[in-house]
Amino acid sequence: MGTSMARKAPTGKYWRLAKTSASRFGSPKNTGQVSAAEVVARYVIAVKHNPEGIGPTPAAPIFPQIRQVAGNLGRFYQKLALYGSDQALGDLGLGELIGSPLQTTLPVLVDTLAGAGAALEEAVARSALIEVLAKEFSPTMNGFNKWEELRPGEPSARIISGRIRNFLAEAVYQKLASDLGEALEAQAKDINSGVQRQLELRKFIQGRLDPQTEGKEEFELSWSEDQVLAWIDRQLRHLLNRLEQEHGFQNLYPGSS
Repeated sequence: MGTSMARKAPTGKYWRLAKTSASRFGSPKNTGQVSAAEVVARYVIAVKHNPEGIGPTPAAPIFPQIRQVAGNLGRFYQKLALYGSDQALGDLGLGELIGSPLQTTLPVLVDTLAGAGAALEEAVARSALIEVLAKEFSPTMNGFNKWEELRPGEPSARIISGRIRNFLAEAVYQKLASDLGEALEAQAKDINSGVQRQLELRKFIQGRLDPQTEGKEEFELSWSEDQVLAWIDRQLRHLLNRLEQEHGFQNLYPGSS
């Protein structure tokens, strides 16, 4: 969070509005005039409209690296639920880690599912994956208990659905923080106040995960890789649309709900 991830966001009308909103939100003079909802909504609008004014298409999905890491995570969870942690790790080529302490296994698993994170969005996806997995195993970090609770059946489908949605929300937040970090920090009184503003944005995004989707379109253990990615696309677009519309802006990407 903060300066380490900050960079100059792309240019264009929507990006200028997003950066201006972020700068005003981060200012100590902001006593509610600019809300987290506005910052996030303007960011989503900017993301959906690249500098050429052409929105993403199925052939060029939003946040492709985040989407791919979410897909890798989904496939790993499928194997955990169907076959257990030993085979799931073995299928990833990590058989030598079977029986190893979780502190040893998790870093290698992150490398396998998310790659080295050389490009910015890859680094964001990797960081979000670390954040989500760390929360899954906190505070004990003493075994595979959170993995072994996955078994074939409806409870596992709900658990996996929630975990992947949490990953997507965290990744969207971290991508926003990297794209608008400079603007958020420009007017901040100090580092602590800047971090606090970013935490407000994270809380807002996580709070927009739609409880109405639970039980309606859950993850399926029998899905193919393409079906997993299609489901992830729907979840990501649904989240982005909720974030965009929360502030009352018109949905500028028809057909993406």
